[in-house]
Amino acid sequence: MTQTDAPTVDDQVIGDPGRAAREVAAAAPAHTLCWPDTAVDAAEAGGLVVRSASVRGVAHRCSGTPRQDAYSAVWQQDLAALVVTVCDGVGSLDSSHEAAALASARLPDLVRPDPDTGAPHWAQAFDAVSAEIDALSAARGAPMATTAVCARITRRARYLAEIAWVGDSAAYLLTESGWSIVGGTIKTMDGDGSPLSSATAALPSAAVEFSTCTVEFAAGDALFVMTDGVADPLGAGRGEVGAALASWWRNPPGALDFAAQVGFARRSFDDDRTVVGVWPAAPQGDR
Repeated sequence: MTQTDAPTVDDQVIGDPGRAAREVAAAAPAHTLCWPDTAVDAAEAGGLVVRSASVRGVAHRCSGTPRQDAYSAVWQQDLAALVVTVCDGVGSLDSSHEAAALASARLPDLVRPDPDTGAPHWAQAFDAVSAEIDALSAARGAPMATTAVCARITRRARYLAEIAWVGDSAAYLLTESGWSIVGGTIKTMDGDGSPLSSATAALPSAAVEFSTCTVEFAAGDALFVMTDGVADPLGAGRGEVGAALASWWRNPPGALDFAAQVGFARRSFDDDRTVVGVWPAAPQGDR
């Protein structure tokens, strides 16, 4: 690299990318268990198209620390259900990437529905994961914690998503009318786009507090489950970021395009980015 060369911003930019996106090269995580910088998946199941991506943010690239987000998208064949989980490790605890990975791997098995009511076992699932993170933390001798948002999607007359969350990860629905927040929370921002508070509920907890909602969606809509690395700049979906993401994600993009879009550059937003998008598949003749 000559003196005039510099790392370039990814093709996906929304507004002013800021200096960090231009100048911070991706350093390998300085950690024994090296998490990959980017994870990406694509699938179709049960009439649904799924795109998943997790991208290490500029802050963790700069410091050489691991990406602390994790996700899973699991098709439960016997229940004809897709379970999507997205977790965001608490940044103040260095081993939180392990908590996020554990929660995203374990929650799909634990939220299988009650045979009598058909409702997911949210309380038992979050309590069990909380205890497992506690045990892992004790075994590692390192504190760790994670937020979690989980959506169980089944097909009725329309698609039904049963969503539960702990902390500030979020779920959005994209329709012809635009973005709507259907689960989780988004932070209040100050004038320069910075969160007013970084405090959030997380697992593990002695008394897990979670919230739930149910939302229906159909062909032409899309459900997105994400960490605050994307939810914070997206906000209520009515600004520049909302317009760009709606344009990119009206229909399922290619898997690698989706990963690049999740990692869009924008000034002052340097957190890890994770999104799982779910679209009802278009009829065969429309593809």
